[in-house]
Amino acid sequence: MKQFFALYRKELHHYIYSLLSYLFIIVFLVGLGWLYWRNVFLLGQTSMREWFALLPWFYLFLLPALSMRLWSEEKKLGTLEKLLTFPISDVQAVLAKFTAAMSFLGVVLALSLPIPFTLNQLGDLDIGPVIGSYLGAWLLGGAYLALGQWISSFTKNQIVAFLITITIGFILLVIGLPAVTLGSGVVGTIFHAVSTHTHFISLAKGVIDVRDIVYYGSVIGLFLYFNMLTLSQRKQRVYSVAQVGLLVAIVIVGNALLAIVSWKVDLTEGKQFTLSTASKSIVQELEDPLTVKVFFSKDLPQDLLALRQDVYDLVNEYTRSGNVNIEYIDPVDSLDAQGEAQSYGIPELQFNVLEGDKFEVTTGYTGIALLYRDQIEVLPVVQGTQSLEYDMTAAVYKMSREELPAIGIVTEYGSATVNGLVQFLEQQYTVTNVAVTDVDIDTMDSVIIVDPAGEIPEEDVYAIDQYMMEGGNVLVLMNGITVDLATQQPTPNSNVINDWLAHHGVVISSNFVADYGSSETLSFGRGILPILKEYPYWPVIIPENFNPDHPITQDLQTAIFPWTSSLRINYADGVTRTDLIYTTLQSVGVSLPTSIEPESVPEPKEDEFQPQLLSVLLEGNFTSYYAGKDKPEGVDVSAFVNATEDGHLLVVGNGNFIVDEVLEQNPSNALFMLNAVDVLTQDESLLTIRSRTALDRPLEQLEDDRKGLIRYVNLGASIILVLILAGVAFAMRKFRSAKVQSKYGKV
Repeated sequence: MKQFFALYRKELHHYIYSLLSYLFIIVFLVGLGWLYWRNVFLLGQTSMREWFALLPWFYLFLLPALSMRLWSEEKKLGTLEKLLTFPISDVQAVLAKFTAAMSFLGVVLALSLPIPFTLNQLGDLDIGPVIGSYLGAWLLGGAYLALGQWISSFTKNQIVAFLITITIGFILLVIGLPAVTLGSGVVGTIFHAVSTHTHFISLAKGVIDVRDIVYYGSVIGLFLYFNMLTLSQRKQRVYSVAQVGLLVAIVIVGNALLAIVSWKVDLTEGKQFTLSTASKSIVQELEDPLTVKVFFSKDLPQDLLALRQDVYDLVNEYTRSGNVNIEYIDPVDSLDAQGEAQSYGIPELQFNVLEGDKFEVTTGYTGIALLYRDQIEVLPVVQGTQSLEYDMTAAVYKMSREELPAIGIVTEYGSATVNGLVQFLEQQYTVTNVAVTDVDIDTMDSVIIVDPAGEIPEEDVYAIDQYMMEGGNVLVLMNGITVDLATQQPTPNSNVINDWLAHHGVVISSNFVADYGSSETLSFGRGILPILKEYPYWPVIIPENFNPDHPITQDLQTAIFPWTSSLRINYADGVTRTDLIYTTLQSVGVSLPTSIEPESVPEPKEDEFQPQLLSVLLEGNFTSYYAGKDKPEGVDVSAFVNATEDGHLLVVGNGNFIVDEVLEQNPSNALFMLNAVDVLTQDESLLTIRSRTALDRPLEQLEDDRKGLIRYVNLGASIILVLILAGVAFAMRKFRSAKVQSKYGKV
């Protein structure tokens, strides 16, 4: 091993003591960093996803530059023959050069660590995908370095080695891109499997899968083996084609067999890509077998091949948790299978694929049917895996329940349409749009009152009051000011619901909350080029403004509340108050604004800023609003309940955040309502699964000057770190040289 380490040090010193190496590093880090930081604040996410998405393209130039000299320079200087006569084996020589290059690549990647450090200061960075991405970047780099090292053994011209490595690396990269469909069927599957990009993206999710590790190990091993064969031929050693073919075949078969295996370590926060404990528990409690029929076509466009594998991996995890039978069906292969898919409501989809030099239309299926006893739940079109576990487990949970909890939604007092919210709730509840006086709301487990405005009948309020006095759960989503979108005019919202809430200790202010620390960016203007502006009247709730200690909000990442009002609380004995949502410290309540136009948003003074309460949960002892009062005419007062010790009242100073128009653009808003309903109906089994789908990790809201400072400080930090590394390296070299000269004298 002495010879190995001697060659390793020689090669590593070449990188460390080469000014050209540091020039390449600076260009690499600054170029990549510039493109990343240019968009990071526009995207507003605490994630390095974009940085690692750009990385493979920069690798195409950096890594061939680092590997082109490994053997070409030896051949050009005539030192190769001398090296091969040393007492060092071909394997040691190849591995020593490769290990030195990998070590230097590790140093290059380490110089980018100021980026995740900065992001973690600006938001809640999930470190799992960062670790997976760095590991993937190192292994991807290893594949390109091994390729470049092999190519450099053919020629003494470093430029030729550089260009050939770029070409082959480019091919291995692009055949895995969703935007480049080079074929379908078996050819598309092969391209997807051999692409370096495919396996890098898998690791970048934060999931260390043995299939990806084995793939990169195989690619690196093959290129290094080919490199060894090239050296052996110079020593007059001949390896038969059969030997080489056998090795390649073993690698291919080994990777193919591993394709059906899923051994992985999920590093993401909350184990985003691992079946949750709640899902396992629900499946284990099934009394009868569950059948899952996965209708996924084999011949899919290349961008759906990864989705198919992810779906298979997730579905297979259910079989390890209980009595679950999985059937994988390709309806394209059989008319009977097509008929079965259609009977479940799984549609035949059309896709564009590239055949030859033109696009062709092909068909396929991406649906799942779950069968339990005599019940069927269907996911007609699976478009991603982010919420797939929740959708499947919710379907199983729904089928296994003898009776679903009943939720009543009251929208008769306003103009809000909440079909989207109803669809979300129907995954595990029986949901009814109710008119309070027409339906016995006592049969409901929870009642949601959406956007009440205008005149509300007194007898309706009496019915709601008595429902809560009997232990019912009431959720009120109400604006202190209503907005007429046709006239663009805000109007105070005052009705008897306000008085009823105030009696129970909650006052909805007649104001708009303006959050200057975290607000949505909207498009304004009626011209050809609308203008994007931050709009403080639409606060964006960031993780630290959700109550971290309550199950309704503890795992939420974001929500948007358009034209919301703040809440004031009057304490009452026997009532437990839990504040759920606040705005940031840079917030004010604007009383009775005359307009909703962005130009009319006032500029407050610093001493006016304070967090605004947007949602509260009150539980415990409540006294009826009608206790000691005259009751509305015509109501039955024979069963009047004066008070309750088990009341639940959740109030949000906003009725806009769950209407269809807002929910379509901000589906994360629904998570708050779904969690609230789960908790209030004493059914929290799916709460943890649903919250894991909230992957939004917003950046801290910053002034433009500070954004620019952060951008340039990070770019400057990369350059400074490279210069420090170079300075230390050359100082150490000078020190060693002086030490040798002092001992042996000048040569």
